[in-house]
Amino acid sequence: MLSIQKKFLFIHILKTAGNSIQNVLKYYSEDKIVCLNSLQDGVERFEVRNKNFPNIHKHSSLLDYYQVLSPDIFHSLYKFAVIRNPWERNHSFFFRHIVKPKLGIETSLLIY
Repeated sequence: MLSIQKKFLFIHILKTAGNSIQNVLKYYSEDKIVCLNSLQDGVERFEVRNKNFPNIHKHSSLLDYYQVLSPDIFHSLYKFAVIRNPWERNHSFFFRHIVKPKLGIETSLLIY
């Protein structure tokens, strides 16, 4: 999530509470939270888009931003991300993509 005006760049790493952080930052960012399909509710499931950077999305990497922003803008931003204990992250991933489908809840590894 990007704000050139407020000078920050949040890199959303999968399974690290990024949705909660983006829901707070949306009030300070030029990015917009959007729903691209019927499975997205705009709160827990959503995408992030910026009309000035159409190739940037919710889980864009630091390199993605580096490639689309001018060097002056990129270097002026406060950049941050949240990391998570790798064991807990894999546990969460396992239950989201392995266990829930067996319980009849549709998910897809292809989106990751």
